[in-house]
Amino acid sequence: MADLHLPTPAQAAEIFETLLGRKVVAKPGKKLPIKPIAKLAVAGYKVPTTGALGAGVVFDIPLAVYASAALSMIPASAVASGAKSGVLPTNLEENLGEIFNICTQLLVTEDDATAILDGTYSNVKNIPDELVKDINGATEKIEVTIEIEGYGPGLATFHVF
Repeated sequence: MADLHLPTPAQAAEIFETLLGRKVVAKPGKKLPIKPIAKLAVAGYKVPTTGALGAGVVFDIPLAVYASAALSMIPASAVASGAKSGVLPTNLEENLGEIFNICTQLLVTEDDATAILDGTYSNVKNIPDELVKDINGATEKIEVTIEIEGYGPGLATFHVF
């Protein structure tokens, strides 16, 4: 979709550093397995002018846990088991929603902010079929490894439909 674009790893690092108030290193990452979507956190973004889904962002659970914990300055030691378990603790779901909302800035140009967060999902049973189909079929995507100082690394993929 013309109004949306993929971020660079440097842009992702800058947004996460600003949001979390700590050093973040982002670099091209390995492929994040999304078929089937499981043990992942997912957000969908709509283009207001058309109402259609235009983008999706997927975090593996370690990134979802580490970023959500860092947002509230929850010690890494308190969330380490959640990051390894593949399950986002329910007390971090609201923080994850805030992070996905801020990720909207990574998908739009400064001149034309045209994406809105449509929904966030950390329970695979709740992800709309249309979003799963669009993410799995996206040809425009970038995989990024994001490492949050004091917490650890995780993987993200950004998709434009």
